Amino acid sequence: MTLRELGQELANWRLTRERILYLSIGLTALLLYEFVGRPIYRPYIYSNNIFDFHIADTLGNSLGTLTTIFVVIGLLGREAAQHKFLIVTTT
Repeated sequence: MTLRELGQELANWRLTRERILYLSIGLTALLLYEFVGRPIYRPYIYSNNIFDFHIADTLGNSLGTLTTIFVVIGLLGREAAQHKFLIVTTT
């Protein structure tokens, strides 16, 4: 994707059902981390000395990656081939 293609894509951007789905998945992952993972799950695991295979330690990175990928696809993606490219580039 060149800068010219990016500019054309932004000029022709439309909110479609597919984009709403991708943006919803990304924002749900963000909200899960911010309102469940960080204030509830992580303190519970730490205070009870539970071994959870370091999920509590890496939850922000994992859900943050999901959030980034789905929001980028929701904002910039047009077709399946471009979605794959955006996933690889973002990750």
